[in-house]
Amino acid sequence: MKNIKLLLFLLPFLAGCRKVDDVFTKTAKDFDMIYRQPFTIPVGLSTFETHIFLFKNIAVDTAQFFRAGNLDSAQRITQIVPTSMNIRLIFNGDGNLALVRRVEVSVFDNQVSAASEKVIFYNEDVQLSSGQIPLIPLNSDLRKLLIDGNGRYTLRVKLNFREIPTRSYDVEWNATFLAKVK
Repeated sequence: MKNIKLLLFLLPFLAGCRKVDDVFTKTAKDFDMIYRQPFTIPVGLSTFETHIFLFKNIAVDTAQFFRAGNLDSAQRITQIVPTSMNIRLIFNGDGNLALVRRVEVSVFDNQVSAASEKVIFYNEDVQLSSGQIPLIPLNSDLRKLLIDGNGRYTLRVKLNFREIPTRSYDVEWNATFLAKVK
């Protein structure tokens, strides 16, 4: 009897809860928004500082994504969530990204205002033998920023190093956002 009372008490709270996995689950109507950008990690960066790489004016290009998702309007998109991102060497050769210790990725409106900043990916402990750094997505809804904004956004990649780069590295970030459609 006590268990039933407890269940009845908790039921309203549990009904409002939504599994985090549901946010990242793709249905037939949903579609991916994929972005990539090359950049260079220069030689000689300090291990004591956080190094910031800004990518400004990234076009959301909703028209292209709407065609891919067979959408007529942004109104049908209920949510946009970050699902995957990695940083990888463009030319693998003999190098790897083991010199990177920590990565944090934020997204902003195009004016780079602190009020609009959202951390969307991170990796606190990059593996020691890595030609590619997988990042962990955070459950953030980016719809307002990407769709309701001015059609452009800024992405900031923060890197901390465990060793000083002795050569420059040509790398590329690849990010995927899931557009949830009603």
